[in-house]
Amino acid sequence: MSSSGQYMIGCIYGGGIYISESTNVGNQVVTNYKTNDIDLGTIFAPYSSIIPNFGQNWDTTTNLPSLNKVAISRDGVCMLANGNPGVITYSVNGGTTWSSSTGEPNADWMVMAISDKIGSNYVCLAADHTSSGNIYLSIDSGSSWTNMPTSPSKYWWGVAISADATTAFAVVSDGYVYKCTGNPINSGSNWSQTTLASAHWREVAMSADGQYVVACVANTGASGSIYGIWYSTNSGSTWQKSNYYRGSTYWYAITMSITGQYAAVCDNSIYIYYSSDYGASWTAATVPGSITRLYDIYMSSSGQYVIAATTTGMYYSIDNGATWTQSANTDTYIGCALSGDGTIGIAANSNNDIQISTNIPPQTVTGYVVSIE
Repeated sequence: MSSSGQYMIGCIYGGGIYISESTNVGNQVVTNYKTNDIDLGTIFAPYSSIIPNFGQNWDTTTNLPSLNKVAISRDGVCMLANGNPGVITYSVNGGTTWSSSTGEPNADWMVMAISDKIGSNYVCLAADHTSSGNIYLSIDSGSSWTNMPTSPSKYWWGVAISADATTAFAVVSDGYVYKCTGNPINSGSNWSQTTLASAHWREVAMSADGQYVVACVANTGASGSIYGIWYSTNSGSTWQKSNYYRGSTYWYAITMSITGQYAAVCDNSIYIYYSSDYGASWTAATVPGSITRLYDIYMSSSGQYVIAATTTGMYYSIDNGATWTQSANTDTYIGCALSGDGTIGIAANSNNDIQISTNIPPQTVTGYVVSIE
């Protein structure tokens, strides 16, 4: 629109450009848009508009006897939920219905991970946090589970799996970081200890191809030199400590984008940090004062959309974890996960409710600013 409001233009997707000189003239379609066909003036740079409707509303789908952590596949179809203590429950229709798994023990379950769809199923991993726990494997989308015999009996806490299920990482809460390679579908996988020192490891996350990996350490159970966040750019062959260190921070959960470029981490109090360089450096996020304790964090495949589970509700970020907004739900949440495009979120609250968010995430709208002279 011109400064006087007399001249206006509009466009229809696939339908041309329209101009209105005044309320009496009406609209004229320009079929071949050129600046010399009609004097539209100067075209400036593209602009973006964010539609803020991501992660705002969460609806309860089912209630379980015990609930701790949740997981979701990138396409949003396969979902897992576990108890601590308890068993594992799964869904293969985006959370519409849930069924009890078989084969897994009643245990102190922690983090779970899901691959992309391979054939007609998803490959899933679950960390058993009991004293003689194992990593459990499902090759039928969470329906049945078996312990992986090559995984040592440890207090497992965090686990991550590549998109094709050929690479996995898992961490022990008072022990080491382990890597698994091979094809679990054909029982060819093998777990081995990485070069990282023993510590109170909390969680691990990685890129879809397994090349980039990040792992976080709580501030107990090891010497100060191991505290913090560690990253690898060669699938765990070598590791480096990130440039950020908080000696009093109890890092609790970590997440990574599909390419590995973006990552986010939270402690068990009020701190969230984000990275845009594969975990090498971290920046403190702008966190609302209403957050009193964080339990979980998860980002979309692109890394743009991130959610966090807290004692004062679900929080969401649309800028890679830099700034945060509280959702409409103020329950106490203990677990959360996102589909790859961010359109589907799953969360666990302290009432043992599984909640789903199915909002369309913010879209970037590209256009042109036109000055009519």
